[in-house]
Amino acid sequence: MEIIQLSPTDSLTKKTVYEILNHSHDKRIRQKTLDFYRNGIENFLKRNGAVIWLVCIDDSSIKVGISACAFGCKTKQVIHSITTVHPNYRKMGYGKKLLNAKVEILAKEYPKTKYRSYVNINNQASIKMCSGVGLVITDEGTRKRREKDPTSFFVFGRP
Repeated sequence: MEIIQLSPTDSLTKKTVYEILNHSHDKRIRQKTLDFYRNGIENFLKRNGAVIWLVCIDDSSIKVGISACAFGCKTKQVIHSITTVHPNYRKMGYGKKLLNAKVEILAKEYPKTKYRSYVNINNQASIKMCSGVGLVITDEGTRKRREKDPTSFFVFGRP
């Protein structure tokens, strides 16, 4: 398994993102977040933002997952964070390796950036993954996606 950091403006990055996002999110990721990573990166970078893109490749050179983080350079706050793995490759440690690599890069290259990740309270795999890389629950809340369907979530961050 290999984790590679990609340039957010590279055409290979955009192709990789489309491939993985279109096959791996299982409708668990908000549409707004998906749209941002599919189409909004260029405008975000122009407004003094930064993006970390990581892709995980298995031993057969198959792209199995991505992890990305977008944050404002001036505000030092994470705007979007995503880690997702193709369903055929889940529960094999790929997501945890991706998330851990992203957290390590942020800590090393952007130590003042406040990292946070919103995780659905019912998503036990993601809760376990965040806890497994040293992130802790810093807050919780409820967001209304639809009027009849509020979603409860935990906010994970660095201790």
